[in-house]
Amino acid sequence: MDISSRKPRVRIDTAGAIKSVNGSVPYRRPEGGYFNNERNTFLHGFQPILREPQEDIRAAWEQSASRALSSFHNSGFMSGAVEKASSSIVGAGLRMAARPEADVLGWTEEEAQKFTRAAESGFRSWGNNPLLCDASEVMTFDQMQQVVLASYFGYGEAVALLPMIEKQGVRSLGRVKLLPPTRLANKNSDFDGIYQGVRCGKQWNEPISYFIRTRNDPFMGSSYDDVEIRARNARGRPQVVHIKDPGLSTIR
Repeated sequence: MDISSRKPRVRIDTAGAIKSVNGSVPYRRPEGGYFNNERNTFLHGFQPILREPQEDIRAAWEQSASRALSSFHNSGFMSGAVEKASSSIVGAGLRMAARPEADVLGWTEEEAQKFTRAAESGFRSWGNNPLLCDASEVMTFDQMQQVVLASYFGYGEAVALLPMIEKQGVRSLGRVKLLPPTRLANKNSDFDGIYQGVRCGKQWNEPISYFIRTRNDPFMGSSYDDVEIRARNARGRPQVVHIKDPGLSTIR
């Protein structure tokens, strides 16, 4: 058998180009590169846009959240799964386990135990009474935890305010006000550092304040106004709780 019919014969000219000889199949020099230098037709039409995760969230948040909520509202299976998961994960809710370091505080062991009993008892009294823990005076602290988890399943995030409310006959001031994430205004301004309702620091991208949609007088022509609430007060106390998935440079 002729060798030329079994093995391609090639010739390399002075410029390094490979040419076929006697009509044999031209030899292709091996090349390295991702996706086989696009010679694979399987991914030929797959050309996604490369951008930061926050831009993807900004473009798709409203539609993805509305679809998730619609599936919960219109599917008994999905709503039952969320309810079951919330009750199973939260269970009896968070419980305080005070462990003061007596040596650091200069306390005796008896004083540390006395503080532990008082702190844990006070937390239970606060969390079991809606008048003390819920700004709306409707839910206990355990119930609010279940609502937060259900909100996380639907919206992918949860939002709450931490107001200080003074009422006659009530010693504690701290309250929790749960809000649907739709009340976090979806406004954007790259110049002002506002991304989906959150004003961020220009250097480290930390949350500085939140734009919360609050109900306005309907006779004024608009049912909501955007009120800017700082993430922390002058003493550094948190005023807004925003729970979401951790991510690189993501705001929501």
